[in-house]
Amino acid sequence: INIACEIYNCSIDDIMGFSRYRNFVNARYLIFALALDYGYNPLHIAPMLNRGRCMTYHFLKMVRALKRSDKNFIVALNKASYMLKTT
Repeated sequence: INIACEIYNCSIDDIMGFSRYRNFVNARYLIFALALDYGYNPLHIAPMLNRGRCMTYHFLKMVRALKRSDKNFIVALNKASYMLKTT
């Protein structure tokens, strides 16, 4: 979560809140994508982000789409993965 906050310039409260500001939403997607990459069950990730079960399906759909087509998200994901591996 701290890495996503650093990349998207937001706080943990921003991520856990209900704002739809693009940076906060992208930070949530990044956290979800990283957790998936590290083997977490998707149904357990959404509650960690203060989201309901239905958001799990939305997160899965969006993360898959972002990984395929959004260059900025791919760069952020690679940067976050590198930061996790070096810490």
